[in-house]
Amino acid sequence: MTIDLARFPREYWTGSQNPFLKVDEHQLNDIESWIKSMVPASDEYCVELIGRCPGPVSLYIGALLRDMNCQKLTCINPGRGTFTVWDYTGAGE
Repeated sequence: MTIDLARFPREYWTGSQNPFLKVDEHQLNDIESWIKSMVPASDEYCVELIGRCPGPVSLYIGALLRDMNCQKLTCINPGRGTFTVWDYTGAGE
């Protein structure tokens, strides 16, 4: 599945044009609910995370996905490249 950070809902924004400008507990709760609404109900899945965001938000999203049994996390940063954060599928062996 693909999660595009550019589609982060406007109602979760902190009032500025950049939803990740100010990271607070309320916003982290919103991010958690948004991620959980996008993740399939299956036991195992892989995620491509597209877009840029601050390091703390990326770490938080990664921790959520790992706790939700994400088997492979790939980050795609347009213009900068692609990297695999983790891969438990065995495909990388």
